[in-house]
Amino acid sequence: VDQIERAADMYRIALESDAYEPYLDGYGFFKAGEAVYLDSADAIASEDQAAATAIQEAIAKLEAAYPSAVRPETLGADLATVTVAASNAIIAVQN
Repeated sequence: VDQIERAADMYRIALESDAYEPYLDGYGFFKAGEAVYLDSADAIASEDQAAATAIQEAIAKLEAAYPSAVRPETLGADLATVTVAASNAIIAVQN
C-alpha cells in the first residue's frame, strides 16, 4: 500500500503541473504496487479479505488515473476518489 499511497500523492502533484515527471513517477509507483499486490493477492485475501478488497479498489482507481506511461493531455481521474481509495487501502492494512 506504500506504493499505492505514493501513486495517489504523485497524481495530486501531476494535476498541479503539466510536467511529465510527476505523472511518470506516479505511474511507476502504481505499477510497482500493483505487481507486488498481484504476487501476493491470494495470501492477502486469505488473511484479510477486507484489505484485499480495499487494495483492489485502490488499484482500479489508479488504473483509471494512470492509463499508460504516456501522460494524457488531460488527467481525467477524480483526485478525491483516488485519494480516498488509497487511504482506505492503508487503513484496511493497518487494522
